[in-house]
Amino acid sequence: MAVYGMLILGPSQHYWFNFLSRILPKRDALTTLKKIFMGQAIYGPLTTTIFFSYNAALQGETTGEIVARLKRDLLPTMGRNLVYWPICDFITFKFIPVHLQPLVNSSFAYVWTIYLTYKASLNLIVDVKVLFSLNKIRDLGILHHLTGTDSALALNVDNRAMVNQIGNILLGLNSVLYLLQK
Repeated sequence: MAVYGMLILGPSQHYWFNFLSRILPKRDALTTLKKIFMGQAIYGPLTTTIFFSYNAALQGETTGEIVARLKRDLLPTMGRNLVYWPICDFITFKFIPVHLQPLVNSSFAYVWTIYLTYKASLNLIVDVKVLFSLNKIRDLGILHHLTGTDSALALNVDNRAMVNQIGNILLGLNSVLYLLQK
């Protein structure tokens, strides 16, 4: 993720803040609101899309999986973006000199990146739960009956949302089977 910050986020912030100060040089309330709107409409969605795509690519996801992740996570993340970034942007645009705005924004971005990393890891956590459940059910001899294979890793499911749903169902089934064994 350091590469993302150094090669993508840092330079893009530099150019973004300089661009905004060139086209909207005033620091009054209306101009500040225009800058915030542009950040929410252009810069935020673009950098969030790049972050999720880059993170997914680092995890070895295919293009189709990355697109599915974006469909699943981008809009909810942008909704939370609307709560966090306008406040940060108001402080940055209204009170911070242009040459220091990328630095201040990077400080806010540090906190935001923690949230994005958490959001990006949610799918990985569910996949681990799915694998655990499949292996547990395999150990009980049920996986072969359901899928025709004894190997959870041999299952090739392209749709991650379906894998997550299967994982939740299997976790529930796993709990029921555990209770039945007692």
